[in-house]
Amino acid sequence: MTKSSSHLRASRILTKAIEKTDKVQEELSVAADNLEQANAVLTHPEAITQVANVVADAVALNVATEAKVQDAVEELETVKELIKNAQVEQSSDKTAGRMGEGSASLLKYIEARAQPALDDDKPTGS
Repeated sequence: MTKSSSHLRASRILTKAIEKTDKVQEELSVAADNLEQANAVLTHPEAITQVANVVADAVALNVATEAKVQDAVEELETVKELIKNAQVEQSSDKTAGRMGEGSASLLKYIEARAQPALDDDKPTGS
């Protein structure tokens, strides 16, 4: 994989992670609103005769909110994995260009140092 394609892949992964994070934030905001409504209903029923309906509605809201919160937790796990994958991609990009440079320069150094000794070992034309 080339450096630019790997960088592009990491960028796409991070973009997807940001999109998922935005979606999760939106879902959590809706869940918070639902909980606020349910709590308001439970703490201020309009009439005693409506208590059963109010409680049933509040319970339904809480169940729906619980499901949204659970979905958000799962989405955040996915985001976490996407970010880790992007970090691995970026990390491999940074090291890919340098792999072997140290040994290549070391070999050149050793060859340069050894060349005079090799020249001394060559038979002369006598």
